Amino acid sequence: MGNFVERSNDTEMKHFFWDKIYPYSVETIHQSELLSKLYQVPVESLRAFFHLKLSQALSQKITVGMEVRIIPETFQTGMDVIDLTRILGILLDNAIEETIQIPDGRIELKIIGNDEGCSYIIKNSITAQTTMRGIYAGNTSKGPGRGKGLQIVQRLLAQYHNVELNSSLQQHTYVQSLNIIYYNS
Repeated sequence: MGNFVERSNDTEMKHFFWDKIYPYSVETIHQSELLSKLYQVPVESLRAFFHLKLSQALSQKITVGMEVRIIPETFQTGMDVIDLTRILGILLDNAIEETIQIPDGRIELKIIGNDEGCSYIIKNSITAQTTMRGIYAGNTSKGPGRGKGLQIVQRLLAQYHNVELNSSLQQHTYVQSLNIIYYNS
């Protein structure tokens, strides 16, 4: 359609197309590509959860990247799906809250698995203040009575011997990797 518009002599139509329609269509195509990657996840409740979280990030105008490399036939949650979505929900909510503060902030989500286990990797941009303050359970800038998410994550993880969360600060990026080993491996 862009080629058709460019061949036109109607400058008003060109401006309207490139300023209003084209950015919307690029955003819609990107969102559709992201969400189509989720169809590789065979657990419907997990797929719906990721759809919700990605939609929340996109509605905040956060740039989101996603990669899914799993074997659907051998995929397992490896833990109670409610606990898994609570943990990932806290990690993604924290990533969204932090990334909103950064004009060119970005969140990357990777779901990588094989027949032995699965990793959920969340990378997000962080502010200079967060880099200096650090990120750990109980440390929050949200005010009294808030910022309990990472403590909840620690309590949930303590129930599982096959699951670990690795977190690291890499310059202005926070990386969290939730690694699950399947019990029957």
